[in-house]
Amino acid sequence: MNGDELSLLRALVDVALNAANASIDTAGEPAFEGDVARVFEEAAREAIESRLKELQLPLLLLMEDGRPVRLGRGAPTARLIIDPVDGRGNFARGLPFSALSTFSGAAVPPAGPLTPATVRAALIRQLAGAQVTFVADGQGARAEWREGSEALRVSTVERLEEAMISVELDHFAPGLPLAEVIQTAHGVRATGSCSAALLAVACGQMDAHVDIRARLTAESWLAGAAMIRAAGGVVVLLDEALEQAAPPANMLERRSIVAAASRPLLEDILARLRKIFL
Repeated sequence: MNGDELSLLRALVDVALNAANASIDTAGEPAFEGDVARVFEEAAREAIESRLKELQLPLLLLMEDGRPVRLGRGAPTARLIIDPVDGRGNFARGLPFSALSTFSGAAVPPAGPLTPATVRAALIRQLAGAQVTFVADGQGARAEWREGSEALRVSTVERLEEAMISVELDHFAPGLPLAEVIQTAHGVRATGSCSAALLAVACGQMDAHVDIRARLTAESWLAGAAMIRAAGGVVVLLDEALEQAAPPANMLERRSIVAAASRPLLEDILARLRKIFL
């Protein structure tokens, strides 16, 4: 089944990006910084819904800030979790190199919690730069382009002192535990796009990603987390006490996330985040 779902995700990203790019070409000069991202995303959403309605597949479509859309006839066979633009601020400012905005999608069973282990197919497409599509399914995680494909593998780093990590700080001031993580790491970067940061871990470019703002909903992290898991890494969702939380049941539940290339590195980061400085 996941082969069909992955093919569907590939088709949807092509339809969405074609429509969104055309909308930008005809929109004219934006009045405000965020307008270009809004126009792009709205066109992508409309194109996705239109194509799925044409196909009449029995699915539930879930996108950020929207109610689930039931499509086709009969009982849904999957939920599609789609985010047409992850990293709106980057996209609006034209920052393709410092932080890549992405299109991400995941297919999960029609009921039950949302967790990387339940993802049957996932796709992430960078919206700038090389035309590479990153996917995950029952065969693992891989990068695909016209000439072929390559399996994704996380790095072998196990110590924070040796790790290049990403930390999301948008609208968030780091407390002393997170400051210790940042100070101890070999290097720290910020992407402004959760799916891009998680993808970098899955590709072995980054060794870990930390976002403890308790602001993430599933469309931001689900596809990237599934790719890390398929590439050999580990991911935990955290509650406010910085312990592992139950998987979210819907798109409204907000989470914190820590992802790492190895279990020892993950435990090293979590041990520091749990510290209380008096």
